[in-house]
Amino acid sequence: MSPAPAISDPDADLLPALARGDEAALTTLMERRLDGLHRLCFRLLGDTHEAEDVCQESFLKLWQAAPTWQPGRARLMTWLCRVATNRCYDRLRKKRPDLPGDTLNPADDRITVEARLIRDERWDALQTAMMALKPRERTALALCYDDALPQKDAATAMEITVSAYESLLVRARKSLRAELDMERQSA
Repeated sequence: MSPAPAISDPDADLLPALARGDEAALTTLMERRLDGLHRLCFRLLGDTHEAEDVCQESFLKLWQAAPTWQPGRARLMTWLCRVATNRCYDRLRKKRPDLPGDTLNPADDRITVEARLIRDERWDALQTAMMALKPRERTALALCYDDALPQKDAATAMEITVSAYESLLVRARKSLRAELDMERQSA
């Protein structure tokens, strides 16, 4: 059996510097990837501060693992998503998070107060519905929509096959739709 082909990584340019402990390389990687990783963690945890903590822990783990990183086995972002997802699951097992009332996006001064209230209500309904999903369903949706990872990378981050990821994504969409419908009916 021939070895699997090396995986192309858009962050590969930073690997040698990260392995040497170059803080500028870590800063560059964080500038590239922190927002996406934070969105994933926020979707899973529903708490901005918890998401920030998990991101910090994930980048720290990468910093520690960088000297022994084996290029071509996984993309850095896929690896970071896997680490962050595991950390989020650990936190979810310890305590069920409160449903969020805050948003990731600052208020847009160009929209009316009424439009902002409607947007915020929709955001809160989506967050409530997302938090009602099983953690793996939330993860699948977050990797697909927030991080926009290719299905192969999302499956790798979740440590499942692509077909299992696709099935999970279908179930997650159905569950989210059902949760949102229940929200509308109770409103």
